[in-house]
Amino acid sequence: MRLTRRACWVLGGLWLLLIALLSLAPLPAVGPELPQGDKLKHALAYVALSHWFVQLLSPWRCVLGLFAYGLLIEILQAQTTSRQAEVLDLVANLAGIALGLALMRWRRLWWMPPAAQR
Repeated sequence: MRLTRRACWVLGGLWLLLIALLSLAPLPAVGPELPQGDKLKHALAYVALSHWFVQLLSPWRCVLGLFAYGLLIEILQAQTTSRQAEVLDLVANLAGIALGLALMRWRRLWWMPPAAQR
């Protein structure tokens, strides 16, 4: 079954909403984490987001849109008492975006039949 373009936008929007809610909710008290483990989570989330949205937008619009989204989340986090904004989070987001776009490019080059690459 193939999703329609509209369904892809709706799912992407829901995904962005879920990430925003999780990013702004108070952090639960959990056990020890990896040092800078949250940066890895940022990067992985943005790998997936960029991989999804580059199928709907041009690569530059995808980069700019997701960067703006990440910046907005950081600005909103600075307004909360339970979260803090970090520049390194934005760096991790950009690294994830770049990796997601690179993976999509690699997928298109190596997994698609030659006729579909035109």
